[in-house]
Amino acid sequence: MALKGAENMQCSIEVRTIVEAPLAKAAAKFNIKLFKALAPAFPQLRIDRYDGQQTGDFIDLRLGLWPIWVPWKLTIVRHWDEADTWGFVDQGLVMPWPLAAWRHEHRLNACPGGQTEIVDSIALSVRPQWLAPMMGWLVRKQMEGRQPAYKAYFCTPD
Repeated sequence: MALKGAENMQCSIEVRTIVEAPLAKAAAKFNIKLFKALAPAFPQLRIDRYDGQQTGDFIDLRLGLWPIWVPWKLTIVRHWDEADTWGFVDQGLVMPWPLAAWRHEHRLNACPGGQTEIVDSIALSVRPQWLAPMMGWLVRKQMEGRQPAYKAYFCTPD
């Protein structure tokens, strides 16, 4: 499924992860605690604001290593909660170089046997454009690196 709004982006990435949690539990555990569990070791991540993942919410981050911190501000542009799927889309407002545009759909799909499929679909553009293949590769590796953290986080009790 193509990410809506990604038509003019240079890179599209999709990573799928199956977790041992029913959809309702997985959706309920998508919160700041998960956000922190998924944070990369490098660059360091500071969360200055986390409203949640409802349409109109904001997330303000800083990436870097002391003493240099770069802002990354996102807004939630879409949220849905349906019988077999739940999710939201965050879009970059202020992004670290070399990102010029960012759109990330977090989609959870109910699976048989009480499992949930987490689909991270990302579309991005960079400046200069020649960095697009490298950034696409880096973001894909970053998202693939989240898979063990997702699995561990969702198999723990509340």
